[in-house]
Amino acid sequence: MVKRGWWIAVGAILLGGTVFAVWGGKPAEAPGRRIDESSAAPVELQTPPDAGMGVANIRVVKITTEGFEPASVTTKQGGTVMWINESDRNAWPASAIHPVHTVYPGSSIQKCGGADEGLIFDACRSIAPGASWSFTFGEIGTWRYHDHLRPSLIGAVVVE
Repeated sequence: MVKRGWWIAVGAILLGGTVFAVWGGKPAEAPGRRIDESSAAPVELQTPPDAGMGVANIRVVKITTEGFEPASVTTKQGGTVMWINESDRNAWPASAIHPVHTVYPGSSIQKCGGADEGLIFDACRSIAPGASWSFTFGEIGTWRYHDHLRPSLIGAVVVE
């Protein structure tokens, strides 16, 4: 009976170490961006507009067939906006102006694939249906954006 309890304890320790290594031991992502291309359904992270930024400091914009919902979102400086593709086609959120993406300071489509890619307001690739992309805004202002694949779809992020 004592041996059985000992093996259960060893198994629990090994399982706990494995869980930490898989989920807790990952290195931090590049600042300003996160791409989740998993096929799992997106996690709902919506925050009511009057709830303040809270701990998560994340605003959610849904990409639909009709456009961005909401079309305009407000966040604080240092706040993150997550675009979740709920449409049936790929999307590519990026700073205005199409096709160069240079309105947000320091952004340019020419930086996609380079060392500064994590610092620009540009997904730099298609976001599949069900996937998401995030960007953290360090600059105060009203930042217009579009879907690079469907440039008529536009939105704005107001950073206070």
